[in-house]
Amino acid sequence: EGEALRQKPTASAPSTPYKSRSITNLAVYPNRRSPIDSAEEALFLTHLDDATDNHSMAGPHVVVLNSGGLRSLVATALAKAERPDIRVTPVHMIDGRDNADVRRQHLHKQAEFLQLPRVAELHATHLYGPGLARSADGTLNAQLAMPQMLLAAQDYARCHQAERVIWPASYNGRHQAVALAAERMQLLEHLADVGGTPMPQLQAPLLELTDQQVIELGAQMQVPWALAWSCQRKTTSGGERCGACAPCRRRHEAFMAAGIEDPIELAASVH
Repeated sequence: EGEALRQKPTASAPSTPYKSRSITNLAVYPNRRSPIDSAEEALFLTHLDDATDNHSMAGPHVVVLNSGGLRSLVATALAKAERPDIRVTPVHMIDGRDNADVRRQHLHKQAEFLQLPRVAELHATHLYGPGLARSADGTLNAQLAMPQMLLAAQDYARCHQAERVIWPASYNGRHQAVALAAERMQLLEHLADVGGTPMPQLQAPLLELTDQQVIELGAQMQVPWALAWSCQRKTTSGGERCGACAPCRRRHEAFMAAGIEDPIELAASVH
């Protein structure tokens, strides 16, 4: 597995300029430019470029679920590095979590750095909205949230003729969690195919990697770690992370295990 990591391609900055033109409160499908129907009000798409461009550009099209976080950054960069003509669209769920705004900001910074032509935003604030139960470490407990996100991403990918949906899940080598995630993906693919319409394939390239290996892979591709947000709390006016929540601790331990300096921590120590 370590050898496989060393053989991963190095990401390079593509030449396509980053475009940002918002179409608000529209669910954009091929040959459709009408406001969303009442049945679609919980999930709607904000598109950052003409949707029809997806069908005229050359190369395979891949959708990556991107939360603005560390694993999302690595998975998106990895997809971009697959081949020169690949089209990668990050799909971001505005899901109602406390840190939604800062995660969205970091997603767009990642897209700009990778020079991805468009970003899709799916609004589903009910997934992690107020009143949702929390586990002992303070993280939100929403067992049905991720399946909904994956199905929404699959539907977006189908509408935009993408061949795959990449889920940047990683469970730090916890075998039971990895097995459950793989089983969930199989069930979701089966559910998506029930209607008889072929759906894009679900992939999770980071699923079996430890956190240390994710950091090592990202370092090999020279991803900009400062553009990945991990803290689950709201930011302060200065944008500092808390350093104490479970995602912050997980990030710190991953960089420590990989023997790589986290630029976020380095900047904090300077100040």
